[in-house]
Amino acid sequence: MIRRIFPVYRCVLGSVRRDKPKMWVLVAVFLAIVGMMAGFRLGLYDWQVSGAQSFYVICMQLLLPFCVLLVAANGAYSEMRDEGTLVYLWMRPISPVISVAGGWAAVMAAVFIGVVLPITVGGWVLDEHLFIPALVALAAFSSIFLALGMVLKRPMLLGMFYIYIWENVIGNLNQRLGRMTVLHYVRSISAKSEDLDFATYTVLEKSVGVSILVPLLVALVFYALTVWLYKRVEVP
Repeated sequence: MIRRIFPVYRCVLGSVRRDKPKMWVLVAVFLAIVGMMAGFRLGLYDWQVSGAQSFYVICMQLLLPFCVLLVAANGAYSEMRDEGTLVYLWMRPISPVISVAGGWAAVMAAVFIGVVLPITVGGWVLDEHLFIPALVALAAFSSIFLALGMVLKRPMLLGMFYIYIWENVIGNLNQRLGRMTVLHYVRSISAKSEDLDFATYTVLEKSVGVSILVPLLVALVFYALTVWLYKRVEVP
């Protein structure tokens, strides 16, 4: 199965790598995260008081979802569709489930290296454990934005509304709305760290298992939607 996924993975990842503006954005985000981490550690900011919280909000709630949106919704399959190269994947004797798995893995790999890895290292520097929350968020957002990129030709505006208005504003108005966002569950995982204060947000989930399971179920649902849309999109 992995041997069948790899050609699609390589094809989609190559499409992302050839898009220089997106790659420069990922490089800029990588350097920004490293710069923040160094600034807090070198004492340029009072990281003992606000460093961990600021680092979390900027990286986990703003930069990570945006980079997934940029790569998954505005790149990957949507860019191959606009270029007409998606047809070549259709011609391969590979099922849509396997093909979408390759694209999903390519998005995960690109954002993992550019964003999740420095977030994880930055968390260790600030004595926080952000690897699992970042990985869970990456899995869920990758599936959501892959599906969005299949549906819309210009998904950035709606995607940014979803990230910055729905996930970061509306989702914090009350607990019921909060449970309809991915970041609610990601915060619930992260809240087990004693240095992160989420008192200003909605009531968090008490179970770490539930907080991990729900975003993964969301990822599975949107993955299935992407598979359904895979051969139904219009290629110019």
